[in-house]
Amino acid sequence: DLSISSRPALSTPQNSNTMSASATKKRHAEDVNDQEESSRKRISAENEDVDENGDHQAADKEYHQDDDDKSTNSDVIDGKEISWTTADKREYTVKIDIRKHDEYKEVRIVQANLKFRDGTFIGTLNGTILPRPSSIFYEIADCISGELQWLSCLFCDSKGGVTRISTNLEKEDIYRGGFFHIDKVSIDKAHKGQDLGLRLVHETLVFVRGQWNLVVLKPCPLTQALEDRLGIPKRDFSDSNNDEKEEEESKAKKEEQYNRIQEVKMKICRQWARLGFQQAGKNADECDAWYMTSLTYFGRDDDSTESVSSNAMKSWKTKDEIRSLDIFVAPKMHLPRSCDNQLKDLVLEKINGGLAAAELDILLGRITDLVKNQNASIHGSRLLFTLAANARNPASISILRTLINLGGDDSDAPDENGNRPLHIAASTMNPTTTKILIESGASQTKQNHRGCTPLENLQKTRQDSEAFSFNFVQPIDVNPFIETVIPLVTNDVKGTLVDGWLSPRMMHMLSITAEMTWDALQSDYASTVKFEKLKPTPLSECCGAFGIERIDYIPTEVLRNNSEGLYKSFVDGWAIVWEAIMKLLSAKRVPTKSIVKRVIYRMGADTRKWDHFVEKGGKIEYALDALVSVTRNVLVDGDDGWEYETFVDDIEEHPATPFDGAFDVARVKCLEITNENFIQQPKGPYNHDFDNDSSGGGAYEPRASMPRNSECIIS
Repeated sequence: DLSISSRPALSTPQNSNTMSASATKKRHAEDVNDQEESSRKRISAENEDVDENGDHQAADKEYHQDDDDKSTNSDVIDGKEISWTTADKREYTVKIDIRKHDEYKEVRIVQANLKFRDGTFIGTLNGTILPRPSSIFYEIADCISGELQWLSCLFCDSKGGVTRISTNLEKEDIYRGGFFHIDKVSIDKAHKGQDLGLRLVHETLVFVRGQWNLVVLKPCPLTQALEDRLGIPKRDFSDSNNDEKEEEESKAKKEEQYNRIQEVKMKICRQWARLGFQQAGKNADECDAWYMTSLTYFGRDDDSTESVSSNAMKSWKTKDEIRSLDIFVAPKMHLPRSCDNQLKDLVLEKINGGLAAAELDILLGRITDLVKNQNASIHGSRLLFTLAANARNPASISILRTLINLGGDDSDAPDENGNRPLHIAASTMNPTTTKILIESGASQTKQNHRGCTPLENLQKTRQDSEAFSFNFVQPIDVNPFIETVIPLVTNDVKGTLVDGWLSPRMMHMLSITAEMTWDALQSDYASTVKFEKLKPTPLSECCGAFGIERIDYIPTEVLRNNSEGLYKSFVDGWAIVWEAIMKLLSAKRVPTKSIVKRVIYRMGADTRKWDHFVEKGGKIEYALDALVSVTRNVLVDGDDGWEYETFVDDIEEHPATPFDGAFDVARVKCLEITNENFIQQPKGPYNHDFDNDSSGGGAYEPRASMPRNSECIIS
């Protein structure tokens, strides 16, 4: 009665249990075609059909038998068989198995096989339950399948918190509970009309109740068999001839095919809606994702499984009830005309290569001829969008400028998702094309269909992307972000930034961290630890006392190298570093490594204590690393030494800017990380591997209060 299939991971088959973590790579837009072709090959073995009611079914008994054999040969940790009889006396049995993932032991692989009374396999369900929270939530999803990776990023932050799509999950359920991805459901066409697809999903959801609180899927009827039945050519969506009549006929045929596919897809989506699934959003990026919470399906029912199952089935909607459901359909993809394709092919063939001046002049002349004399459409070719993202060398930038001049009003025309070239330049963090488009008159305030301006599109990209590793960022990672933001913000915002990036809100938060750390060293440490005079105090006394967690900002190897103990001068020198940082922030200056060192020698502190701190292995970098990391954790998690809510009014008195949560930028700038010295950066506590340290020789290891690996949030 309903069938879905997913985009497989690029390097491995769908639902493989033996994927290596090394396969975790970010997928780029150019991989989409490969995914679709791979999906066609995988599904082509299934004998699928669409009946007169638009229901999408699959029948391949050998395929289901293979799935069952795999299940029985795996390490099943839980399983159950459920049988029922339909109104027309047909008997069915579903066998549900739960297995551990071979590599990620906390992940659960769910497989349900449906049999008719004669033992014939007539249906199957495959799914995966990811644990939440998890510091490697994205990594797990990415290794299992491309679709799961997409859904996990769409709904969740990097630890699995459902913070990106609004649901009815409450309190801790937002951050905890299983993330259940239904990868595939298929039913034999001979058993249509029995709501067997719904029943198969229902029995599975009931059986794994308690192991999930959010179930997600992508209704996807476009398999090879369906395309063949609708007469869709496999990959031939471009026209190579110039015959206008043939081109119009081809366009009309594609329009008809598109409409028929959408009709089938809508009927499948309505089947899922009968259970209580709903679209993640009413826009092109989210409309293909559907979800349901356990609260929606089961309510707050704590009764027996039998009672819960019965009540859930009573909540199903009928086909008539769901017929009027408003389902958002993504705008049709643009299909360029043959002359537009000629223009596109001409440019893309040359865009990445180096062109001599004469060659570039010839190319620009051919572009001008196609546009002016052969009616090629710049907007129709979508070249401005491609170049907005990728133009970086002189030749491609010259082509971009030429197209802008030739395009006129089309230069700022939106695509089917409401994005304009400036949206694309901003979200890909291309500062060169961003400036060119703004200079040419591109609007900085027009919104796309998600309601985002180009600047907001950039900020959302930063939130959604894992391209920014916090602990191991290089200037090459953060500089394009800074250089792209600056032309997109107002002069008033620019005027609030210190050194072109440090915002008032971030400075206020950094100041709080510095003051509280310095205060803890001055008061808590002094009152708790009794240092011995003229000889080192054992580590067990000066590093194990209550109230001095800030000593954990000193890496383990530094303390191990001072196994005889610490002098009070070491801690005093550490406090001097924090005092210098605090003074710089109070003066509205960026506390970089070199500036902090200069302030230490100028602020009248006892430099002998500072020199002793350095002699024993102390570094300014450890304080700066802790300063940025702690403040980031407060903004992401709400608490790490101090609570954001306690100071929220004071912090948010300052104007908001795109740099308020850019702590990867702060780390690069404060620690003066360059592309040349990146590998030699000293290890601070927040990228120091405590777990791999051994305490050989009885050396003391301090408490490792490591923060969770949250993504860098842009306010």
